[in-house]
Amino acid sequence: MNKKGKSTPAMIIAILMLVIVLLIAVIVYSFIVKPKFNAYVVNKQLEARDSVLSTVLLQLQQQGYVQITDAQGNKIILVPVSPEQLAQAQAGQQAISDKQTIADKQTK
Repeated sequence: MNKKGKSTPAMIIAILMLVIVLLIAVIVYSFIVKPKFNAYVVNKQLEARDSVLSTVLLQLQQQGYVQITDAQGNKIILVPVSPEQLAQAQAGQQAISDKQTIADKQTK
């Protein structure tokens, strides 16, 4: 700035160049850096998912069950079930439900 408080052309050019550099940095970040970082994160998440799944399946094959505990301490036990076993279990549940319905009708 000169003595009267007005900006000199060199000062204006320097400020405009700074603004242009900042805009270029934002564009580079938005279109190059951020997508590459997001792709990296997604790839690592997929690797972690595959690792956990293979570990669970390996433990299931070795022990016959897998016990998972969540943050609240709730336990989930996974066991292998064939489609035939599932059909038998559903038929058994239906039979129990039918017996309860019949018993309820007889008591009324």
